[in-house]
Amino acid sequence: MSEPIEPTLRRFLHRLVAAGEVTAAVALVAEGKEVLGWSAAGAVAPGEPEPPALTSRFDLASLTKPIMATLALILDRRGLLPLRARVGDVLPGVHPRLARRQLATLLRHRAGFVPWTLLARRCATPREVAAYLAAAPELLGAPPGTYSDLGYVLWGRLVETATGTPLARLLARHLAEPLAMTGLAASPAAGGDVVACGLDNGVEVELAAAQGLALAAERRWRRGEPQDANARFLGGLGGHAGLFGSAADLLRFARLWLDDGAGLLAGGRRRALAGGGPYALGW
Repeated sequence: MSEPIEPTLRRFLHRLVAAGEVTAAVALVAEGKEVLGWSAAGAVAPGEPEPPALTSRFDLASLTKPIMATLALILDRRGLLPLRARVGDVLPGVHPRLARRQLATLLRHRAGFVPWTLLARRCATPREVAAYLAAAPELLGAPPGTYSDLGYVLWGRLVETATGTPLARLLARHLAEPLAMTGLAASPAAGGDVVACGLDNGVEVELAAAQGLALAAERRWRRGEPQDANARFLGGLGGHAGLFGSAADLLRFARLWLDDGAGLLAGGRRRALAGGGPYALGW
């Protein structure tokens, strides 16, 4: 860069906020283990003067997916839930189209799921979600490579069934704690370090209407509550969305993936990125 890093980032972020592209943002530049500069724009919440910091937590939305896929690689390496296991071997009553699919296909968008459905209108309680997703023919039959939240949702439910451990606890034990991702959490308590979400649910309203399902338009969310309707229905965390984290957390996560063969992944990056198709495992 021809100018100091931090002023350059500041101008870029302030342009994003002024244009209404984002309500708040944090950006940083790092080389190796050294943070060279960072900047922030916007406010943690409307009416509050403080901008977000490196440790302020944002709704990570679908960035939850590569984080969960990383957890899947770690569990596979440790023999807790092999990615080559078939869905039908983990859960009974699976539709024939899905039963022989390996768990890895759920995380590569190759299981044949349609992109989305509103789980709160399909299931009475979160306990019914795995059985519904595994047996509903109306959700299957999409071409392999169709981007879908539902494969990740099902993987999240299956890993809890197979291990007897809540997804959030598995994530903390096997990924967040070893990497010191101290801000990574599912539906954290609202506070000054949680950035308010300025998104509405217009996309979900349109998707639901296309499936003949009613969903009321909303714009205000409690701080620390995921904007994603299915994540809220699942209790705040699904395999697809629901995590909150900071720029500092994501830097540690990025370093893990840049260090192929080291530590937790131990060659998992090569496995995750191998093969054809538009999506790798988690990416």
